[in-house]
Amino acid sequence: MNEPKLRRIDDGARLPVNGYLRAHILNERGMPSKALLPPRNTRPIGTGLEVNPASEDWLCLMIAPRILALHSVFVVNTILASGHAGEVEVLLHNGGFETQYISHGDMIAKIVPLSGEDA
Repeated sequence: MNEPKLRRIDDGARLPVNGYLRAHILNERGMPSKALLPPRNTRPIGTGLEVNPASEDWLCLMIAPRILALHSVFVVNTILASGHAGEVEVLLHNGGFETQYISHGDMIAKIVPLSGEDA
C-alpha cells in the first residue's frame, strides 16, 4: 500500500518529513503567524497541503507528535480516505486548562497509513 501523495496549495507550505505534517498559519499579510487554542476547545489547523488523487484505496490516521501531547493537545479522530478533496486540516483539541499557541511550522500530526484490514 502506498502513502498518499501530498502537494502544496501554497508555496510556503512544507511537505511532510518522516510523515510529520506542519502547521501552515499565515496572517492577513501572508506572514507566518500563530493560532490560539483555548482550553477545552477544538480547532482545525491548516497544513497548506492537499492530497493528489490516488489510484489505490487508502486510509490514513493522524496522531499527535509527542511534544503536543505533553501540553495536553491531541488530534481529534482525523482520518483521510482516498478521494479526499481540499486542504488537509488537522483537528487539534486542547484538553488542558491553559491556552496553547500553535505556530507556523510546528509539527502538528503524523500520517500513519492503514491497510484495509486496519480500518
